[in-house]
Amino acid sequence: MSKRPDYGIDAPRVLAMFFVLGILCPVLGIFARPFAVGEVTVDFGYAPQITGGIFLLEGVLMFVYVRLGQFRHREGAVGIDIWSTKDLSGNATERTQSNIEMDGAGAQVELRTEDASQMTFPDGSFDVLSILCVHNIPKRAWRVLRPGSVAVFSDRKLTGKYVAVFSGLGFSVDWRGPFWRGVFPPLKMFVARKPS
Repeated sequence: MSKRPDYGIDAPRVLAMFFVLGILCPVLGIFARPFAVGEVTVDFGYAPQITGGIFLLEGVLMFVYVRLGQFRHREGAVGIDIWSTKDLSGNATERTQSNIEMDGAGAQVELRTEDASQMTFPDGSFDVLSILCVHNIPKRAWRVLRPGSVAVFSDRKLTGKYVAVFSGLGFSVDWRGPFWRGVFPPLKMFVARKPS
């Protein structure tokens, strides 16, 4: 049996938080007793158990997606990262290169250690720029795109800031998503086209 690529767990602290809260909420619910605030009685009922169940379900779904998901590599792709394990468990150049080779795309993908906000590529190097969950806006990312090419961004929370930056640079912006199938947690996405 061949070994499957392992791209790590995105946001490992979030996954850990889901499991901790999934266990902690029901336990607190067991011990929470109704109490009075003035003339009002506060009774949590089954809310902590239900909330805990939701957190556990989110954690399980996130873990299953990481273990069963597959990545697609495009010919001539260049991947850059700062290789932080804070945002992605086991994030390392060697591990990523090994995964790409297990996927049969070793000759198609080049990896570099670079910060997306300070890319060293010459102006107009790429037809497509794809940024997934980069939490610092790459303000100069637009310059590496050829005229008429596209930037595809997806994130859970900062897409509004990205849209403002690219709209301000004259890009036409098309919102997509949020996507609930195939991605967990759901992501918002937009495509920005650089003026010709």
